[in-house]
Amino acid sequence: MVAACFALVGCESEPSNSNVTISPDSALISKGDSVEFTASGGYDYTWSMDTSAPYGVLSTRTGNKTVYTAIDEPDSGSEVRTLKVRSTIEGAGSTNANPDEWTAEAYITHQ
Repeated sequence: MVAACFALVGCESEPSNSNVTISPDSALISKGDSVEFTASGGYDYTWSMDTSAPYGVLSTRTGNKTVYTAIDEPDSGSEVRTLKVRSTIEGAGSTNANPDEWTAEAYITHQ
């Protein structure tokens, strides 16, 4: 019975689209530079930045693409900031019971 299950449907424990990714997964930028980030592998994406001195702004907080523009630079050396994307898949029925949330991160190094 188990062999038949694998042969017919693969018996996946989670959907194949459960792995949200960001491309590129890292970027090296200076003040005034912009980088476009693209999320894939999910639905209804929400973008956010870590809370410590972001050094830049996002063009949008929703959708599968956003552009990060560096508006400031570190006082010395380089600083890494984390860009996060979240994708929530609705749960069963009209109650939205048991939604799944998937996240991915990209790292932006300001120089």
